[in-house]
Amino acid sequence: MVSWNEEYITYGGISIINAIPAWLGGAVAVDLKVRVKINDRPCAMNEFINFIINYLRERLGINNDVCIEVNSEVPPGSGLKSNSAVAVGVIYTLLTSLRGSASPVEVARLAAEVTKAHGSSITGAFDDASARYWEVPCSLTISR
Repeated sequence: MVSWNEEYITYGGISIINAIPAWLGGAVAVDLKVRVKINDRPCAMNEFINFIINYLRERLGINNDVCIEVNSEVPPGSGLKSNSAVAVGVIYTLLTSLRGSASPVEVARLAAEVTKAHGSSITGAFDDASARYWEVPCSLTISR
């Protein structure tokens, strides 16, 4: 059963270990919220949200038009992991709307895959996505 009224809050973050040189990354969550809400009424969405939906449409079986609204305290382009936070929130709300639940590892992996495919991340930022999803103080990952 599809529920198009899901909302999720995720957080921005900062890198403590840059994954580009060593493919090992570390990120820390910061208290800047990103609220993501999904519903089935028409709305304007930015290019990144449309990319995520279209990238995952076939894989997740998204047959309907969806509206994803993002309200972020994280300034875009600030280096505070706004794309990772948005990707995690969008993917989490899509999965819980379609399946009723979402695996933390699947959400983080899909977020890393999507940000890499989009070109907004070199490594996929699995460390950033993990810290955003689990709301842990620090996430250290292998980002290959």
